[in-house]
Amino acid sequence: MKRSRIALIVVSHLLLASCSGASNGDAGSAADEIEGYLFPWELAVDEEAMEQELDRLLQEFRDSEVLFTECVRAEGFDYVGRTIEQEAVTSDLELLTQADQLQEFGYGIVRGEGNGGLNLFIDGGTVPFGEMAEFDEYLQTEGDCFDLRYNNDIQFQVAELQGSVSYIPERVLADPDFIDAQGNWVECMAERGFNYRNPSEAFNDIESSLIKLDPNTEDYLDKLDALGEFEVEVATSDLECFVTEVDPVLRQLIISD
Repeated sequence: MKRSRIALIVVSHLLLASCSGASNGDAGSAADEIEGYLFPWELAVDEEAMEQELDRLLQEFRDSEVLFTECVRAEGFDYVGRTIEQEAVTSDLELLTQADQLQEFGYGIVRGEGNGGLNLFIDGGTVPFGEMAEFDEYLQTEGDCFDLRYNNDIQFQVAELQGSVSYIPERVLADPDFIDAQGNWVECMAERGFNYRNPSEAFNDIESSLIKLDPNTEDYLDKLDALGEFEVEVATSDLECFVTEVDPVLRQLIISD
């Protein structure tokens, strides 16, 4: 039986162009400030509404699959319906904050789905081997049962729901104070030894380095581990610069508006 595992995390790549600068304190004080830290957009999230929407999406998937299963079985296919379950990645079944994720896993590039977040487990959706070709053709030709099936990408929908948490309005991105904060972030990162013009450049640099690694070399795992450590260092510095410099500006523009 086919089983797929999809890790869905709230986008922790420090957002598309923010982050500020010339640090007002040392790295130690910055580390103290991020203890239990929540990003401004996390504070503004209606968690109950998001949970209800997530439950609605999953139930819609399940209800559709029940109807589709009954229909295709009536067509003669020995179809095993899909089931979908969710669980948190962390051992205490509580989602990590974005700040926790950055400090423990970086941007999620090297250590990928180890990031805290939501896992969706999808089982089923299969027919016996002898029916596979006919069943695939049935789906491709959109047979009578096709419209009953949940044909949207459930993983994408849930990821989009979670990703909406970190949305920054265009008016904020264009605000002069926010633009100044970007320049400050560059200085702050440089003080920590990282020369990036924006968070996207930091992310892309690590991603590019990962692509260049050759898995066929003897030292591949060592290099992969080193890159993972480097990613966490960059992401943690990114977070510290964000907290000390960008957060006050962003909080003012988003929360107090």
